[in-house]
Amino acid sequence: MTAPDMSGWSPDNDVEHALLEALTEDNRREYFQIIANAELFLPAFVASGPGERQRFLTMNLFGQEFLPVYTTPRSMAFALGASAPTCVSTSYFELRRKWPDPSWRLAVNPGTPIDAYLGIEDVVDVAVGDAIVQRPEEMVAETRQQMLATAIRDRDGEGYLAALMTGTVWVPTSVPVAADTPLGPGFPWRLTPGTGTSAVELTVPPSAPPPGPAVEVPFVAVLAAWPDPAWDLVVSTEAGPITIAGEYVLTLAVTAAEDPDPV
Repeated sequence: MTAPDMSGWSPDNDVEHALLEALTEDNRREYFQIIANAELFLPAFVASGPGERQRFLTMNLFGQEFLPVYTTPRSMAFALGASAPTCVSTSYFELRRKWPDPSWRLAVNPGTPIDAYLGIEDVVDVAVGDAIVQRPEEMVAETRQQMLATAIRDRDGEGYLAALMTGTVWVPTSVPVAADTPLGPGFPWRLTPGTGTSAVELTVPPSAPPPGPAVEVPFVAVLAAWPDPAWDLVVSTEAGPITIAGEYVLTLAVTAAEDPDPV
């Protein structure tokens, strides 16, 4: 696991320094031991009058509802910007005791490089080593695989392509290449043998890369650099493969350029 992308954020106290170190070392158990004992800050809209209940800020992420908490008010302001409400000081065990909705899950520092997502009851289990928790990038990859599987099942071509557009793919190469090698002229595409036609078979993370040398790149970069309309593009996922004719790949490249941020 690589160090989190800082993206303009920096740790604001000893807790956040320790969380960053734990994530850099991929020590998820240590991360949640820290969370279980840290002061937490809960974004909330404070009641403005008698009889009005405190309202919480929630987020819909990965198809689920999350209650966010932060390890400093500064990190909350960094993540939420102008939309940040006031915050109240709390702790993990107080949150767990007063958890407002059993269907919600806990988001720790969402919108920062030291984020994590799990069920409120799972924090202690992970902290003592009785359970494991996915990193955000793993959750995104799993959600994308589920979207692809649903699209294949429902024969939803548009949904399948929309899911592909949001992430990366493994591209097989004829020789090893650096991760930042551009997909331009001279790129060593590796064709899939035995297909009866010229085809490049891509693999979607979190599936393992294909055997042999390969590089992970955004799917839209593949579309933009597709070298030959006579080549078919085959996308292999855990749900099964799908083949896109070369001439249609070029059409998709134009669509991606017109809509660089597909939903």
